[in-house]
Parts: sequence; C-alpha cells; structure tokens
Amino acid sequence: MQRRLGWSVGCLLVAASVVAGCGSSGTQVGAGGPGTSGTTATTELMLTCGWKPFPASAFDGPVGAERGADPPDQALAAWLATQGASMGAPPTGWTRLYLDDDFVEYASAVDASGQRDSLNFERHGDVWKWSGSGGCGAATVVVPGTGETRWSLDPAFPAPGPADTTVHVIADRMACSSGEPLTPEEVHAPVITFTADSVAVLYVSDSVSPGSHTCQGAMGTPLTLDLGQPLGRRKLLDGAVYPPAPVESSSSP
Repeated sequence: MQRRLGWSVGCLLVAASVVAGCGSSGTQVGAGGPGTSGTTATTELMLTCGWKPFPASAFDGPVGAERGADPPDQALAAWLATQGASMGAPPTGWTRLYLDDDFVEYASAVDASGQRDSLNFERHGDVWKWSGSGGCGAATVVVPGTGETRWSLDPAFPAPGPADTTVHVIADRMACSSGEPLTPEEVHAPVITFTADSVAVLYVSDSVSPGSHTCQGAMGTPLTLDLGQPLGRRKLLDGAVYPPAPVESSSSP
C-alpha cells in the first residue's frame, strides 16, 4: 500500500508545461481519485537546480541581477565581464534564485532550446567568489524528508488509452542506494493534477538510509497508478520536475 503524502506542495496547478499560481484552473487529487486531496495550498512549490532549494516564483523574479548594487550581484557582473564569454554564459538577463549570508545562485533566461544556465557564488570574508555553474532547464521539485522519484510507463503493458483510468508505471528513486531497489511500501501516494490538456503526476519516496551508498543501478518498481477518471486525450507528465516533463516507456522491459 502506498503512503499518503505527509507534506504540503501548495499551488501545484500544472497546465501542460508550467506550474501556475493559486487560483488557476486544475484539480489536485491523491491516489484515491477526485475528492481525496493530496495537497494543502499553504506552502509554495520549492525547487532546486542541484544546490539550495528556492521558491518557484524566483524564476519570475526581477531580471537583470547583473546590474544590481549588492555585493553578490557585483560579483556576478564582474565574472560575466571577465569569464562569461569564454564559458558561454549570457551577458544579461540573470535572475537571483537564492541568497543567504554565504551563498547565492543565479539563473539565466530560458534560451531557444528551453535551457537555462545557473551560476553560484560563495562569500569568502568580504569577497564573493564564483563557485560553480551548471544547467537548470528542468528544476527538481523538493519535498523535504523524501527522496526524488521519477516515473515512466511500464513497457510490459500497452500504452494507456483515452478510456483507461489506471496506468502501469515504473518508479525509480534517483538517489544512490547501493543497488537496493525501491519497494512499493516506500513510495508515497502521488499528487495528481488534472487540466484540460494534461495529467501531471508527482511521486516521492522514502529517503535512502543514512550513510554512504554506491551508485550501481537498481531495477525500477512497478506500480499501478489510479487516476480516478479516464485519461482522455491528455498528456501524461512527470511532476517531479519543473516544468513537468512528458513521460515515455521505461527502457527496461
């Protein structure tokens, strides 16, 4: 039996490829179908690009951090002026995603391929120094106390059709687990968000046990996803990333 989610996502209203704010159209349900809510709209959706968690609204924050007067913004501007071109970083259009006393993260605007660059700076005394860079085309949804879990369609079954109310899926915990497979009991009940065009499903699972783990692969976990209503012509999306991503069949039969 899958566990009921013991956390709040809040404002998780997925419309095709975006997560809209509170008040937008969309129906949130838990694994039991309509009427069994899996969320409470009290906490903003939190994301990560591999570093610190930040609210989804940060992507819509003020653009042009490279023109800011704060010391970390000035460090960003200096880095872009001296190293940005050689690293292929956009010279303008940066947004601050996260800031604390010792760490800051910025993201560029989305490019034509749907990707973003991210840049991180750390404070050393009174000086902010570049500490890393990466990509953030699809940020990961953060649910404290749980493990990131992605899902795909189970290739052992036919692809779901418009009349289907259940979907056979394969769930995979993304953290290294020394090859230990994810058990169905560790998977929490999903949050399912319906719109006219899509059905976005967010799975999470128990975190791996404390301590170090090797990263050999583990077999995915077969599950039956109960939508509680016919799929129709809507797209199935994985809500573990932002924007939610289309799902396909698992590569492992």
